[in-house]
Amino acid sequence: MIEEGPIVKYHNQKEDISAYPPASFAARALAFFIDAMILGAIQASFAAFYDFAITKMAPPVESYIFFHVLYAFLNAIALPSLYFIPQIRRSGQTIGKKVLRIRIVGEDNTEKLSPGRIFLREIIGKFVSAVFFGAGYMMRLFGLDTFHDKMAKTKVISLKVLE
Repeated sequence: MIEEGPIVKYHNQKEDISAYPPASFAARALAFFIDAMILGAIQASFAAFYDFAITKMAPPVESYIFFHVLYAFLNAIALPSLYFIPQIRRSGQTIGKKVLRIRIVGEDNTEKLSPGRIFLREIIGKFVSAVFFGAGYMMRLFGLDTFHDKMAKTKVISLKVLE
């Protein structure tokens, strides 16, 4: 005899999102891992291009500091911003979050987040969450908001609801 499982319902754009539960730590961590792999591949490609360009260009030694600061800015801030902001702005989801069916929304259940709020959450806030050995991320294990969610006044919801 096959047992019937729970009915799984997926988010409909016309529904009230306040009824959706918070996403689990595991779902958030796996989505983060997927996004980190994609962003890492983009950053590795950029690093290879940068090394090739610097080798071919052979700038004067005095300008090496400028190029290294420019590289650090592009790799640590610009590329992650270009990866996260457009995706989250459009749907509240990155590729990893789409795979895991989770979504970022405002604390007040606003579905559209501003680019500044996304930057605060994804770039500045995640840096703060990681600084103290990942303590800001681990807060979620205890049912508390992560540091980056507190800073940006956001939450991550699961679009799968068991009925």
